Amino acid sequence: MTIEIQESLKDQIKQRLFDPLIGIIILSTITYNWKIIVILIIDSRPIIDRISYIENFYFSNNTAYFYHFGLPLIFSIIWFLIYPYIRHLTSIYYTWNILRTEKTKKDINNKLQSIEQPLIRFYQQIKNLNSSYITTKCESA
Repeated sequence: MTIEIQESLKDQIKQRLFDPLIGIIILSTITYNWKIIVILIIDSRPIIDRISYIENFYFSNNTAYFYHFGLPLIFSIIWFLIYPYIRHLTSIYYTWNILRTEKTKKDINNKLQSIEQPLIRFYQQIKNLNSSYITTKCESA
């Protein structure tokens, strides 16, 4: 029974982490706060010194929390709402471009076919004319 609960809990965590909105929020927060993350991971000072440095330097006033967490959240929500429309417009453009290319190919084929028959007749006429002429060689040349 405990294994089932653990598996269910893992599935719920995976499902929430791979939710598009949560993924965008996490990605934009990491992107916006990359300096803080680098300080936490790479700096050689003790963790307490790193945390106090971050609190003093990056979160010195109340508006800093909004800038570091609110702005990425707002950006993520706006992106989450706008992205389907951007994707739809891209799909429309792609489909229009394919249809335009196919129409151009058909137009070129139609023009080639309309030109092909007269060219064949012209070639046959020239061939017939060449066979009716007698070529003679001048002895002085």
